Amino acid sequence: CYSIEVYCAPGVSDATAQAVTSLLESWQFDAFPAGDENWALQQASRALPETVTSLFSPVWAMSTRWTTPGETVETLFSEIVAEGDAFTVVFQYRWDDPPDQTNSRECPEDHCHWWRVEVAPDGAATLLEEGGAPLPQREG
Repeated sequence: CYSIEVYCAPGVSDATAQAVTSLLESWQFDAFPAGDENWALQQASRALPETVTSLFSPVWAMSTRWTTPGETVETLFSEIVAEGDAFTVVFQYRWDDPPDQTNSRECPEDHCHWWRVEVAPDGAATLLEEGGAPLPQREG
């Protein structure tokens, strides 16, 4: 899903605001075609609990971000496996990772949680399994 926001300068004319609005309304973004790995990832993310969906929305493959600058990072990982016309997607969330371990695909039992989702050819996504350490409390 794409969202574009445009802010006009104070005092912009009604005609200009309408022209910008018309232009934005004319744009169309094609969805990922069914059967594409990106499509499967998008469908699978809908089966995740709402509390973690936003973590994975921009992630394809692997992403890291600092939680304590210079000390620990969060690692987000997704793996997509095609199985005939269906897909299995595994999402993994690790926290308190040392910076030198961010390329690892291991799921340490004390600071990692994972979800395995099946995506059917019609786009139906089913959470098959969930495991790992209890999720940390997120701020905000």
